[in-house]
Amino acid sequence: MVSGEKKIVFPKKKSGFDYEELRGYVGGIVQMVPMPKGRRLICHDEGKLIGLPKNEEATKIWKAAYPIEDYSLNNDELVVGDVLITGRNIEELLK
Repeated sequence: MVSGEKKIVFPKKKSGFDYEELRGYVGGIVQMVPMPKGRRLICHDEGKLIGLPKNEEATKIWKAAYPIEDYSLNNDELVVGDVLITGRNIEELLK
């Protein structure tokens, strides 16, 4: 969350998150961005355009996964708004 709070969430349905549930977490249009190790960053697709605040924790995770030195194209090193980061190893995500 933008506040820096981290929490574990689970889908309401056994089949996984549905689009409306994801919209509720990110506050609007859903964008899924692939990350290393099978993770995904799920964010508001227009978050930067509408001026959502910087998400410090998610930005740190993004920078670690995609350092600007190696991924300079289309990488402004900025994640905004509330996001979900999926992963197989919950402990790794909570570090």
